[in-house]
Amino acid sequence: MVGFAPLTSRGSHSFSAVSIPELTQQLFDPRNMMIGSDFRNGCYLTCSAIFCGKGLKMLSTFVGNSTAIQEIFKRVGEQFTAIFRRKAFLHWYTREGIDEMEFTEAESNMNDLVLEYQQYQDEVIDNNVYSVEEYDEEEVPAKVDA
Repeated sequence: MVGFAPLTSRGSHSFSAVSIPELTQQLFDPRNMMIGSDFRNGCYLTCSAIFCGKGLKMLSTFVGNSTAIQEIFKRVGEQFTAIFRRKAFLHWYTREGIDEMEFTEAESNMNDLVLEYQQYQDEVIDNNVYSVEEYDEEEVPAKVDA
């Protein structure tokens, strides 16, 4: 998943400065994501937020790997199955040398990917990731709640 902040028109940038907390909140807003999936329905496996600029010309970019992407894969899979079942447009591909079996294999790979993301989402995440005993007097890593 990819997100950008602030998502405003070019002319409105000169009217208000955005702070890092505001940019961070906008980054994780589903309306600023570049894909039609709500990340709140899944959990992030990895993510990165990059902040650039200063003052009025401040912006940020977000890249994340979330289990919520499986919604998109499921939707594409359903659409593919409906078209492939009717063999619509298949002749365009077979004329170019692509075998029907390659489509079946691609569908299977995508279904496996959905199952893998579902497996990650279903795993029970231990809320006590960091304990005092483990780190003693050392600095405990910050816990991020999305």
